[in-house]
Amino acid sequence: GSKTDAGTYTVTCNGAANYSNSSCSFTINKVAASITCANRNYNGNNQNMYSAATGCSSITNGTKKDAGTWTLTCNPDGNHNTSPTCKATINKVAASITCANRTYNGSAQNMYSASSGCASITNGSKTDAGSWTLTCNPDGNHNTSPTCSATMNKAASSITCTNRNY
Repeated sequence: GSKTDAGTYTVTCNGAANYSNSSCSFTINKVAASITCANRNYNGNNQNMYSAATGCSSITNGTKKDAGTWTLTCNPDGNHNTSPTCKATINKVAASITCANRTYNGSAQNMYSASSGCASITNGSKTDAGSWTLTCNPDGNHNTSPTCSATMNKAASSITCTNRNY
């Protein structure tokens, strides 16, 4: 019969009228497993860290989310006899910030309209009128510290006049 999995098998031939029974053994050898790692750029989602794998029943560190470098290990299935490894990196990407001018209203206001990848923002919230430079302090997945300028404009003043009699 035919076999597809690695192992040693015995084949028996039942002899016909003028022949005796005979048997023989054959082996299907295990072969090397393989894995090809793939570098990625951070995108905020879990990502597959390899582009190809053969003979792996599972892959250690096969998916990752955050920036960094990992060693991936192919855990071989029953037909493969090696545990190959490779290294893959999720690269940090640029952080961003968009400043927004505001008008004084007596309360603290965010001086930016959008940000991405900032762990904190220097001068991000202001109460008083004036001009500031905002700095995005990147988180561990981002590699830049972008800046922008924002102004808190003075509010319009008003006066109410009242007529009086002499």
